[in-house]
Amino acid sequence: MAQPRNIIVFTILAAVVFLILTPENQTVFGLNKNQFAATVFSMSLLLWVALRVLPDYRFRPGTAARHLMIWVGLFFALIIGYTYYEDMGFAGRRVMGELQPGRATEGSNGELVFVQSQNGHFIINALVDGKPVAFMLDTGASDTVLTYETAKILGIDIPPERFTTRVSTANGETTTAFTRVGRLAVGSIIFDNFRVAVSQPGQLEDNLLGMSFLNRIGSWSVQGRRLTLNP
Repeated sequence: MAQPRNIIVFTILAAVVFLILTPENQTVFGLNKNQFAATVFSMSLLLWVALRVLPDYRFRPGTAARHLMIWVGLFFALIIGYTYYEDMGFAGRRVMGELQPGRATEGSNGELVFVQSQNGHFIINALVDGKPVAFMLDTGASDTVLTYETAKILGIDIPPERFTTRVSTANGETTTAFTRVGRLAVGSIIFDNFRVAVSQPGQLEDNLLGMSFLNRIGSWSVQGRRLTLNP
């Protein structure tokens, strides 16, 4: 059994030396360094299995052929899985976004994609001063608005005499009071010292993510049932 082990060790050592001598940004046979290392490891594993197992199949060629096809299939599945693991991960996040509206799917360029909920609105899960807050996107709202109840949960206490500012929402006008939160985070989009309006008790059912937020990001768009926010 020393011979198979020596072949595998030599193969791995040769690959390590090759990787060390290859410049950082240069590909190896069309593969980046991580892909090349994974390929060498997979081939070494396949070689080890072949050298250990094939002698037992000398008098069973049919069984050997079937098992060889299985191992070859597993080998290529491993290579394909490693090559496209980022794409598969993104696809998985897209599925979770479909099942959980409000959950962002982050794309390769940092864009955040939200899927429209069953009621036709876009729900945006955010963090306000580190606490989870669900917003409804409202392009008809000039400001980002917290319900009075949400503000209380966040520790924001607004006295009644401060509700003097009228703001427009998709459902009409309401009287609010302005304040600032330490941090508003939607995925990788973060704004510190962000101004928000707080509605009077019972005036609003949903927190509204309005144009005061959308106007500060790079861009945003709606295509079909998908909302894309670019930092």
